[in-house]
Amino acid sequence: SDHGEMNGDFGLIYKSNFLESAARVPFLLRTPASAARQQERRGDEKTCDSPIEWFDLGPTLVELAGGEIGHRQFARSLTACIDNPRSRVRDESICEMGGEIMLRDEKWKLAVNHEGRPYLLFDLENDPSETRNLAGLGDYGDIETELRLRLLERIVAAQLG
Repeated sequence: SDHGEMNGDFGLIYKSNFLESAARVPFLLRTPASAARQQERRGDEKTCDSPIEWFDLGPTLVELAGGEIGHRQFARSLTACIDNPRSRVRDESICEMGGEIMLRDEKWKLAVNHEGRPYLLFDLENDPSETRNLAGLGDYGDIETELRLRLLERIVAAQLG
């Protein structure tokens, strides 16, 4: 699916932001084999909660077609989730928009501006509706630093790759 629209959430209409209504995108994957297994089990649908990134679709399709990617790849195949929905494809996902970057894991979401300064920080475990922005609050400085370092590590790995 494409990114959602805000549809009035937070008083916003369009999708150019990192809030869940716009950034969390549904992804459905069904192969002939998984469809046959599902029919045998009569609707035993499974959901994989692992964070993924949009470019993971490429290696997934290549693997399902029996091919191989001949160059270094930062995207990951999602095929493990087909057989085992508890599989972890990655621990976090990142998203970039207009020079700003978001890192999201199961507990936290951090968005930084083009200068690397945090402007959104949400505790998704305790505030899944993103009603309390913790960015810049002194009690969360260590969390901001940890998440910024993880984001930087991902960027550097991609640049050196």
